Amino acid sequence: MNRTTSIELLNRWELDFPVHEWRVDDIYVWPLIRIPLLQYMFGKSNSMLKVKESSSLQKNNTSSSASGRDKFSVFVKGGIQFLNLKNSLFNKIDFVFVSNAAFRQEVLGTYYDRFCDLFLDYFSAVNQHSALLLEFKRQNVEYKLPRSFSKSVKPADSAINFFRAINNKFRKKKSRKAFLPEYEKFIEEIQEILGVNAANFFTKKWVVNMAEQADLTANFYQNLFKKGKPKAVFTISYYSPQSRGAILAASRLGIPSIDIQHGVQGQMHESYGRWANVPVKGYNLLPTIFWNWDQPSFEAIEQWALPTIHKPYIGGNPWLSFWNLKKFNAQYNADYLLSGVKGRKIILYSLQPSFEAFPALIKEAISRTRDEFVWWIRIHPRQRHQFEEMQQEAFKIEENQNINIKEASELPLPLLLNYTNFHITYYSTVAIEAANYNVPTLFLNDLGKLYYEEQLASSGLGYFDIHTVNDLISVLCIEQKGVRVEIEEDASSIDEKIINLIKLVEDINNTVKP
Repeated sequence: MNRTTSIELLNRWELDFPVHEWRVDDIYVWPLIRIPLLQYMFGKSNSMLKVKESSSLQKNNTSSSASGRDKFSVFVKGGIQFLNLKNSLFNKIDFVFVSNAAFRQEVLGTYYDRFCDLFLDYFSAVNQHSALLLEFKRQNVEYKLPRSFSKSVKPADSAINFFRAINNKFRKKKSRKAFLPEYEKFIEEIQEILGVNAANFFTKKWVVNMAEQADLTANFYQNLFKKGKPKAVFTISYYSPQSRGAILAASRLGIPSIDIQHGVQGQMHESYGRWANVPVKGYNLLPTIFWNWDQPSFEAIEQWALPTIHKPYIGGNPWLSFWNLKKFNAQYNADYLLSGVKGRKIILYSLQPSFEAFPALIKEAISRTRDEFVWWIRIHPRQRHQFEEMQQEAFKIEENQNINIKEASELPLPLLLNYTNFHITYYSTVAIEAANYNVPTLFLNDLGKLYYEEQLASSGLGYFDIHTVNDLISVLCIEQKGVRVEIEEDASSIDEKIINLIKLVEDINNTVKP
């Protein structure tokens, strides 16, 4: 099922069924259902029906391999970390950020958070507001040290695991009140259209379990926030488990929440585009404010959020703003990066985990353009643990004569875009960032065109209908980077966006009650 058909079907369901009323206890659960359901319909999560089994196996393997002493040590470490967080938040913290180590980028020996550091830098400079970043880490991603603004960052993985363990061990299991009118009929339609496997997955029991997990994570944050109530909570990827719990906790405590845009948003995005039947009071699993990079992203949310408490806000790309504010480009000597270019044009190819890295079209194009182009191949952050494998696969194509994967994957994107002539991807967000540097993007399939429909008209992106390797090479030879665009954004304009956001938060705090 293609994306347009999927979205249209989902919107029909949103209007035909009382999804805005569905709740488990006080949690309005439609966001918990909608996002994975659309991902399933899009084909992004073809293996999601096996998640329960694989997660269970992993959990059992972990528990059996750890000794009692190791478990106790982890438990004690988590308890200490949890008390440390409570102590930090006991004294008034104005703004809390929930982020992930995967979002950090090494710049000249220090790891910066690409989405939060612009704000931490501002709060540190004006010395009027206190801020704390709670940092988590994903599987296969370790904490990256040394961190920027280290005094304002606290690791939180062990603390939340400790809290969950305590609750699972000593808290009496709560009987959940599920209010899901017409849900059986909804499942019947899912079975009729998507099949029995989908219907067996999105059961009432599954919904209640998802709500329980969200509630447990929210309780962790409520425990931290209730003494020194922050003015606002910032998240990235509001639908991730850690962010979701923070947003729910903030809603319960009457605290505005802000989701910082981290990638492409638009009509076809399962988390940001074309919601229907949203209650005026909003969903308590959605952020109060969406910090957007650009006008198309703003409009994609405004179209459905306008009559509700949810608000889009154009603040710009925090990483590009921070990069230019700190003038990092001038601090790099890029001669070593360009030493192998030898007068050739540079193609930046952004990989994505859900697609084949090197289809035949790309392999042949790389092999046939060794004299014209150098290919910088940038792996996706979720592919970091596969770096050696990806590099070996790339070098099977052309050794390293016209391929660079190490520096292209490790160096900051704004630095690479300064020298890039052309960008290729399936639908990576790098397309939007490349447009800021006047670098054209070639999308390898129609999904890119669909995702970036609004940006294609307003942001300088280009769509090229590619069917053969000759088509691809012809485009690369003809379409080149235009006049170099210097991104100039002075500190005062950046500060103004943050100041206006703070004013918006204060207005909400003066009107919204938990």
